[in-house]
Amino acid sequence: MSAPGGSGPGAVIRSIAATGFINVDSVVVVRTFGLAPGQPYDPKEVRSGVRRLFATGLFTDVTVSDAPTPDGGVALTIHVSERPRVKEIVFRGAKKIEASTLKGKLTVAEGQLLDAGTLELDARKIEAAYGEEGYAHARVVTRTEPSGAGAMRVVFDVQEGPKVKVRGIVFHGNQTMKPEALAKAMESKTPGFLRSGAYKPERRDKDETKLRLYMRTRGHKDADVDSIVPADTPEGSGVILHVFLREGPQYQFGDISWSGNTSVPTPALTASTVPKPGAIYNEAQIQKTLENAYTMYQEQGYLFLSIEPKMTDRDSAVDVVFQITEGSRSRVASLEIVGNTRTKENVIRREATVFPGDTFRRSALMRTQRDIFGLGFFQDVNVDYEPTGDSADINLTLKVQEKQTGTASAGAGYSSQSGLTGFVELGHNNLFGNGQNVNIRLERGGRRNDLQLSFTEPWFRDTPLSIGFDIFNTRRDLDFYRRKDVGGGIRLGRPLRWPDYTRGIISYDLRDVTLSDFIAPRVGEPSNLQTLRTTQWPRRVSSVTLTFSRNSTDNPFYPSRGSKILLTNEVAAGLLGGLESFYKETFENKTYTRLDGPFVLMLRGKTGFLGGGQVPDYERFRLGGTTVDYLRGYPDYYVVPRANVIRNPLTGDVLDRYPGGKTMLVVTSELQFPIADPLHGLFFFEAGNTWNSTRDLDLGDLRKSIGFGVRLEVPALGRIGFDVGYGLDREDGARWEPHFQLGNTF
Repeated sequence: MSAPGGSGPGAVIRSIAATGFINVDSVVVVRTFGLAPGQPYDPKEVRSGVRRLFATGLFTDVTVSDAPTPDGGVALTIHVSERPRVKEIVFRGAKKIEASTLKGKLTVAEGQLLDAGTLELDARKIEAAYGEEGYAHARVVTRTEPSGAGAMRVVFDVQEGPKVKVRGIVFHGNQTMKPEALAKAMESKTPGFLRSGAYKPERRDKDETKLRLYMRTRGHKDADVDSIVPADTPEGSGVILHVFLREGPQYQFGDISWSGNTSVPTPALTASTVPKPGAIYNEAQIQKTLENAYTMYQEQGYLFLSIEPKMTDRDSAVDVVFQITEGSRSRVASLEIVGNTRTKENVIRREATVFPGDTFRRSALMRTQRDIFGLGFFQDVNVDYEPTGDSADINLTLKVQEKQTGTASAGAGYSSQSGLTGFVELGHNNLFGNGQNVNIRLERGGRRNDLQLSFTEPWFRDTPLSIGFDIFNTRRDLDFYRRKDVGGGIRLGRPLRWPDYTRGIISYDLRDVTLSDFIAPRVGEPSNLQTLRTTQWPRRVSSVTLTFSRNSTDNPFYPSRGSKILLTNEVAAGLLGGLESFYKETFENKTYTRLDGPFVLMLRGKTGFLGGGQVPDYERFRLGGTTVDYLRGYPDYYVVPRANVIRNPLTGDVLDRYPGGKTMLVVTSELQFPIADPLHGLFFFEAGNTWNSTRDLDLGDLRKSIGFGVRLEVPALGRIGFDVGYGLDREDGARWEPHFQLGNTF
């Protein structure tokens, strides 16, 4: 900055101009400068204006020159050098990771001002992204190229290098711990069966934590991990991990006691104590004991308490005193529900078992969260709380995330039972946000025609009494005849106080059943088919069904814990106005158990019994395929009592498999696992059979199968599935059988 001639302090500023700008308007430069024509010229004010321009972050250089004017004033010129804008971001040499993925890792973005410091940080982020994929030697260099006036192209030059694998793990400092056991505890692994062995630097912190816990759960209370140092192998495509440990002495548990507790009795705390005196010291058992104690106290309303395990070394023993500072009980001051955009608040709130004014109970809160999620309206239900500020009381907030619940779809579906069908469906399980369920479905195909209307009100007159009705006109082309059902039914249901999670439902169903279009008579066919051909149709069926259902699972879509139990008892009789008289009982139980990692074990058992006067053949149990009583690995209706399989007396070939049995049993074991949300996979083993009476039931005579499948939850269509089963006990030879389940056809 200069003041030539008579341009000194006290002169009047006659004009202010700006030069060097490209993207920034000159008016913005002058206004930010802060001086105006007519003001006295003051070098201190000019310097302040320069600082204001620098503070905007828009310029790399700002200078001000002055020149005298003929009338004795001064003309100021602001010279700026703008920071260029990022016009384009380019990755060169990047082949293993998509450019769109790398862009998502960056701070810099197109259209922003260029910042050299940010570019260096982004280069390290890209290297970290490659490290996560196993390219630990990837290096990234940044540079810029002009791309028009005031704009730059940012180039990330990527040298990916080879994929680095863990070629060995060497432990230092371990005295008694076996290297094989320590290596097994780590997340980093050497290559093996179904294991790539890729080296990922970000795993080192996890490895340190896992090794520390592993040693401290085996008596080494003071064990620690100093460092994990990777050393490149000579060829550069692998690393040797050198793990430096401090094992320390091995301890046993000594005396274990509790102090400071008044609200939870000592015997209850002692019963929840996992470690036992004389056992090898185990830090995980200490943590589990703390979890148990906190759970018991939270059930009594104590949220803000402290439980501190005080440890005292005594030779090779560790005495532990769990010291409790209880504080005050918490009450629920308020219960707020947020995130519900379609579901009315009372529909959510009526599922709650925790209420304002109640003493906080952990079990009530967990039950509330589970029951709201179990409605099936939400993708997620989270719980948050905060102190009121003037006491231990809390404000509870239930945060729900709505999911698509309505269906208005048309399309095609396929299943092995019904073949290819076209359908139109209008449905909603949360009608107008009231929690009501309505479904209208019209389906037509070569082997199936459906017209169905159903409605359910889950809370009739704001009570937990559910009411509903069904109207239907359905047609199925089965293997021996066509079956048509026309009728309807009504339902009443209510939760039962015991056992928990149980609901009782009583329903009445009235339908006309018509069998027609029988296959042509054949020599040696079952006499049952001959009788059905001469029967006068339709046959009216009037029945009452009593159902007990219990669902204690933790997720309505993909459970990992709990069970589903369904017990039905249907009675059809002439006294109810029908022509058929029979009773049908079924019992089904599914149990879900979380295994290590992402795996869930589902065990299923289903049994059924038919009895009465003349049990209709069309009500008998015929297993196979993915029908109601499914048995994968076998075609639909394949499995009937062996005595009911009709063979050609000359060739031994099977002519007919009819009728089904009066007793049925199916057992299933499924190993379920997520693939990529919402896609899940499964492996299964299944066995089942039917018999003509309970006296014939033989557990050694089960038709078995193994196989695998996938499940996908699609909002507009429901669950889509595909299974492939290998029938191990088929008369036509063991073979693979596909089972498609698309649309809402199952």
